[in-house]
Amino acid sequence: MTANAVRQSQKAADAAVATQVLAFLKQDFDTSFALRFMEEASESHFYIFGGAVRNIAAGMRRVVDLDVMVDNSDNRIFNALDRLSVPFCLNSQGHRRYKWNRLQIDIFEPKDFFVGFPSVEQALSFFDLRINALAIQVDTQELIDPISGLACLNNSEVGINWHRWNNSSTEESLVLLIRLARILTDIPKLCLSKYEVDTLEKCILPKVYDQSWHTVHNRFPLGKTEFFSFFEDLISKRTLAG
Repeated sequence: MTANAVRQSQKAADAAVATQVLAFLKQDFDTSFALRFMEEASESHFYIFGGAVRNIAAGMRRVVDLDVMVDNSDNRIFNALDRLSVPFCLNSQGHRRYKWNRLQIDIFEPKDFFVGFPSVEQALSFFDLRINALAIQVDTQELIDPISGLACLNNSEVGINWHRWNNSSTEESLVLLIRLARILTDIPKLCLSKYEVDTLEKCILPKVYDQSWHTVHNRFPLGKTEFFSFFEDLISKRTLAG
């Protein structure tokens, strides 16, 4: 297969995923109306990313919340939601978390993500897992995949983004570990490479064993001992051969 044919095949696969995700989201009562509202407010120029894209692309048929990014300084969706008096609080990162009936919608700009980024693609490239860094630009229905998250999903891998993990504080590393455990549990087909497991065991776990648990207690109330026992058993069972 020529390089051009490979590119065309990948483009078709990306388009199929974007179409699948948007079609599924529009079958859900709350999500369909929320999306239509945001499309009208912004001429459809915003990005859906994170768990909804990942889970639907992985074959899961469940929408719990919606993660949305807008371009820096594009306040149209924020303003429209405020005019409609949709209630919100601030999530752990200080971003707006709206409550649309039973649907939770987190919205932010790249400049407000950790150290701040000039574009959606660069913000996605700092996500913890490659499979979390998939986004759909709604107006073009284009899949944005800056760190090969779709390839990881197709290979049943989570794809740890070490650039993010290696630049995380000890406290944040605990959050990333709990999130990794949740995703591995929620999507049973996903695995870790031997290199990823070795790096977690040699570089990440030792630095967090003595970290106080109170900052993540709400994420795993059973405590540190229970979590690490579960996590080590989980990754031992979900390591790819070779």
